[in-house]
Amino acid sequence: MTNVQLREELFREINPLLDNNTAIRKVLVFLRTISSESQSANDSPKIRLDDLEIPEKLRRKRGCIHLTEEDMKDERIQYIVNR
Repeated sequence: MTNVQLREELFREINPLLDNNTAIRKVLVFLRTISSESQSANDSPKIRLDDLEIPEKLRRKRGCIHLTEEDMKDERIQYIVNR
């Protein structure tokens, strides 16, 4: 799912809860928990592209390449694609 699709899904799920104060409080507590966990995870050292071991097969490619689902499972490729 794209980032936009994820946001749309989040708002679709939250919308029915807007009339229920108890449910909204629970959602806020949950979101704050995720937010604090995310911030502590962001405090970890950043990965530099130069530090990644890029497979020779990919290093030789220039411009657009076709990535299979299997390729996308590789953490190094995910980093390059999502940066």
